[in-house]
Amino acid sequence: MEINITAYFANGPKEPVYGSISQYGQGAGAYTYGNAKEYASTCDLLDTPEKVEAFKAYAASMGAWEREEIDAWSHEELVALFVQFIAADMAENGPIEDRTDDCGGECFKGDNGEYYYLLG
Repeated sequence: MEINITAYFANGPKEPVYGSISQYGQGAGAYTYGNAKEYASTCDLLDTPEKVEAFKAYAASMGAWEREEIDAWSHEELVALFVQFIAADMAENGPIEDRTDDCGGECFKGDNGEYYYLLG
């Protein structure tokens, strides 16, 4: 499923939502996830039941969490993790406009000028 993330690019997080211990110290995970949760409360990128289900399946496919654990997360926690995935893709693959077809990132710009994240 392709999820429209144009809102993320139009009005993105004001604080870091992705980063490492070398950037933010020992509390980097809690710091960036807290920022992602705060942003998620203002920008619901998983705004339909279909998007929520697709994201849960995507998260489960990574093997880091059991589906039961994912199902117990609040909506805000799901969106926050999705926001972190978007930020990670941007950090690892560079700006969407500079990408080639073989860069491997999940974020892309559609023919309509909107931005998307490809789940799976």
